[in-house]
Amino acid sequence: MQRFDMRWRRATTTHAGSDRSIVNPQRLPGARANDICGACHAGRTLPDVAALDRWMSKGPSYRPGDDLSQHLLTLQATTPSPSAHMPDLFRNRFWHDGSIRLSAYEYQGLKSSACAVDEELTCIRCHSMHGGDPAGCCRRPTVAMRHVCAAIRTSRTGSLSTAVTLPNRSAPAA
Repeated sequence: MQRFDMRWRRATTTHAGSDRSIVNPQRLPGARANDICGACHAGRTLPDVAALDRWMSKGPSYRPGDDLSQHLLTLQATTPSPSAHMPDLFRNRFWHDGSIRLSAYEYQGLKSSACAVDEELTCIRCHSMHGGDPAGCCRRPTVAMRHVCAAIRTSRTGSLSTAVTLPNRSAPAA
């Protein structure tokens, strides 16, 4: 394929100004930008054995800019285990209230957060894509960024103090 040929990429970038096969998440709607991150930063599985066979023979079908849910299933506490011998395989990855227990499930955390109603809330609003601080890839906070979560929380609940009250997370999902 041309887009994986580095000579083609260099020629396209040098002579045409940019490589159109590279998707910039900043130019996508929020949900599609987050899907790019979710392709790696989500607990996920494939919908069936045929999809697994395709994945193993041809690689992932998801391409940046696609709707991730059309290619993968993101795991939830209610996702059925494919193994009768491990019925809690996915359920134990979540707290009893359905929130995530594991790192690497950031996509599920973002999508299930109260802040997710803001369609412009994207991963790249606060994080740079594999750049910046290697420990967390967090952008340097600006005054606007420091207040973005507080503003969203306050607008949803009427007060900041009620918005940051955490649920009891003492047990895995039932």
